[in-house]
Amino acid sequence: MKKYLFWLVILSLVMGCTPKKKELGEENTESKPAVATQIPDFIKIRPGDKIVLNSPQVFWEVTILLNYEQKKWLAENTNTNENISDEEAYLYLQNKREEFFQSLGISEDIYNQYSFDHYQKIQDFLEKNPQYKEAYEASQNL
Repeated sequence: MKKYLFWLVILSLVMGCTPKKKELGEENTESKPAVATQIPDFIKIRPGDKIVLNSPQVFWEVTILLNYEQKKWLAENTNTNENISDEEAYLYLQNKREEFFQSLGISEDIYNQYSFDHYQKIQDFLEKNPQYKEAYEASQNL
């Protein structure tokens, strides 16, 4: 059950971050919303910081930062290429995710494995630290 829940979260992160295609003939009548880049102050990790993924706190900081970064990448990609296919957007995001994890000195596999190995600690940390839960939810609703 834990593995199923984890993969559901990962899948929703990846799939929830793909741009929507415009209908034929639909004009761009609304301006694109600015991506909120205000990462909470208690999130100390930034892209390029080398980390050791050894605690739930580090895991959640990486997760929240990844959400903010994905929204930024999508905004950059859709601003420069309006006619991008779903496959191109997916590949672009995968490449950016790989770069993101490399910049932290870990791989996505290490990140995923940590979540499997320490699932209960990760959930307990979130329950005891509501500011992280709020930040995580906010990072998904940008």
